[in-house]
Amino acid sequence: MALTKVRAGGVTLSDNFAFTGTVTSKNGKQIGGLIISNDGTDADHDLVIASGVARDYSDSTTIELTSSITKQIDASWTVGTNQGGLDTGSVAASSLYGIYLIRRSDTGVVDVLISLDTTPNLATGTKPTNYDQWRLIGVCWTDSSSNISPMLQTGDYFQKLDYVFDINDTSITNLTFETATIRCPSLCEAIMQGRTINGTGSGGYGRTLDVRTKGSTKSADEEFAIVGFNGSGSTSGVHADAQHGLLTVLVNADKQIEYCSREHNGATTVKLGVLGANMLTRSSP
Repeated sequence: MALTKVRAGGVTLSDNFAFTGTVTSKNGKQIGGLIISNDGTDADHDLVIASGVARDYSDSTTIELTSSITKQIDASWTVGTNQGGLDTGSVAASSLYGIYLIRRSDTGVVDVLISLDTTPNLATGTKPTNYDQWRLIGVCWTDSSSNISPMLQTGDYFQKLDYVFDINDTSITNLTFETATIRCPSLCEAIMQGRTINGTGSGGYGRTLDVRTKGSTKSADEEFAIVGFNGSGSTSGVHADAQHGLLTVLVNADKQIEYCSREHNGATTVKLGVLGANMLTRSSP
């Protein structure tokens, strides 16, 4: 590696300096390629992982996938492409799965593992024998039929292309935050579609929907809710049966957020569905 020194003041000098030592990444941030997509032949059950490179979780080695690989979520893990990718058990419905690049340090063989574990350190997943190096490179969702949801990835952002309500709460308490565990990886930015409905209330008391990171001190204030329609506060005011909107929130380490809504009278229902996740731990586990 050569370093070039450029001297200011109009003097044209360039000196090459010998470089010794080892160049390493910091915090496992090096990652490139490894884009995940639904397989064109069996999109319901197979994922294609493009070639790429990443530092392992411990930041001790670089793992390179030299060519794309196809792994099956509905079959037990077996080494190689067009083989099973699931670490243990059977594929679950309406779940979030982590996708890991894995490597054997003894042989250098690289493969991909799919697990209900979505933590960067692969804390609860079952690693294949002798695969002692790994990196969380993405996630996928399954639908109610245990099929892989269609999705699109760019960089660290994963967009789920089908839509369901992950939360359907028919018994909220007026302007009181409640906790929900959602189908997103830990410490990601979740992008959600929200809906608050009250067709039985009266008057112009409005409808609001708000989310916050679990543990936040943001107050349940209808004036500062992310989604909101405020009425006049009188029984003769304008009445809004429903409000819709997009919400973003940082998910905590336990995949939790908090949400609240306005319920002056009548019965309010809150619905929230995950649209996608900006997976911050992919680049910085």
